[in-house]
Amino acid sequence: MDVFKRFSDFIHENKLIEDGDRIIVGVSGGADSLCLLFLLCRFLKSEAAPRFSLEAVHVNHGIRGDSADRDEEYTLKVCADAGIDCKNVRIDVPSEVKKTGESEEEAARRLRYEVFEKLAFANTCKSGEKKEAVRPVLATGHHMDDQAETVLHNLFRGSAIKGLGGMAPVSVRGNLRVIRPLLCLGRFDTESYLNEIGISYCMDETNFLGEYTRNKIRHSLIPLTKEINARSVEHMAQSAAALRDVEDYLESETEEAYDKWVRKESDDLILSCECFEKEHRVICQRVIRVCIKKRCGYLKDIGAEQHILPVLRLGMSGDSGRELDLPYDLKVRKNYDDLIFSLKTSEIASSDDGDHMIRDGAMTAYKTDLRVFEREETGILPVFPNDSCIKWFDYDKINSHVQWRHRQPGDYIVTAAGRTLLKDFLIKQKIPQRLRDSLLLLTLEDGEVLWVMGEGISRINTRYMTDVNTKSILEARLIWLTE
Repeated sequence: MDVFKRFSDFIHENKLIEDGDRIIVGVSGGADSLCLLFLLCRFLKSEAAPRFSLEAVHVNHGIRGDSADRDEEYTLKVCADAGIDCKNVRIDVPSEVKKTGESEEEAARRLRYEVFEKLAFANTCKSGEKKEAVRPVLATGHHMDDQAETVLHNLFRGSAIKGLGGMAPVSVRGNLRVIRPLLCLGRFDTESYLNEIGISYCMDETNFLGEYTRNKIRHSLIPLTKEINARSVEHMAQSAAALRDVEDYLESETEEAYDKWVRKESDDLILSCECFEKEHRVICQRVIRVCIKKRCGYLKDIGAEQHILPVLRLGMSGDSGRELDLPYDLKVRKNYDDLIFSLKTSEIASSDDGDHMIRDGAMTAYKTDLRVFEREETGILPVFPNDSCIKWFDYDKINSHVQWRHRQPGDYIVTAAGRTLLKDFLIKQKIPQRLRDSLLLLTLEDGEVLWVMGEGISRINTRYMTDVNTKSILEARLIWLTE
């Protein structure tokens, strides 16, 4: 079967593209992304294809100097020659690494997806109502060899079924739908197709650097697997697809079991120990994982041997009153025929008159307010509010839901000193332990703190500060109810 037919069939079978979709292709200038772009162009013209629009985005990460500039120039040229609209965006990954402490890979990936999401929703109103009846979709050039690398990487890291399922043909990242139409093709297929249609491509020299884990897998391990079986990459991709089906089934069973055996009381989750008698051991472990995630918000560093199995044993045979301490200040306690999942934090009072926070040594009622307004047409930034209870943020830089809450494990803030966990930041600011749980936070969905406010502290995230380029301003206001 030729490359285009496999590509076309894969899109139809997995329902990757629908009528009205706005497909954005991340194009680096390499073989994979260019092959994806030109296959999509051909697919768009086919009679059986849905009606969708197509555009390209090239991101220059500011890492590889002249080489990256040449890739940028070539990508723009090849798109222009083909009549494809291509948006070019430059980001400064090295500067971001200095601010946040991330690796270049991590920072580049995060910033790249931030660019994609912002461009994808460029036609979306601030209220969330789209100006056009379109669905923005990001298409990436991940192929079968990338899938094999992902599976092996996750295997070596000790991943469970979900990790061994690799990348799905379609997924969601933040607010963005991501499709991977090349998962049916290998690296050889993408390069061969470009040679067939007479399109050259760029080579990223960082793909050959030994310090990147994926490069070691790509250049050392994958060739060895092909010596054992020439179709090893294809077989690993098939196994990953089968495991994704298994994961989907187990997820459905887990949701059903969770709804049956778990209830919420106040801020605690209560898991009935009858679950361990009636459900399969695999489902019991998964229900425990869901309880942990729902209660503390995170599963990072939660291991089967260290955490899940001890909770399972506690539920099956532990004495009433016995407790287990887990990461993220999570406590699991056996209470007769129940397991109680609770956070080791102080209670925060609330009432119809507003929430309460410690102020000047006493619990004081407050309310909060958020509003978005546009900067004046004069281009002059309005005077910054001279009020410790009012903060402004550049709303155009914010790409997720904003919420008021108290602190949770994993929260972090970015200041002039870089990215740091909120816990470590509060320690450096010498905020006493007894006050930390009453602090009020304005956060993004991933736990990034925009503003931390409370007894002895009022600090904002420097990443979202207003500047001369600010167009839309998010105003956050704290209103004390007793003066």
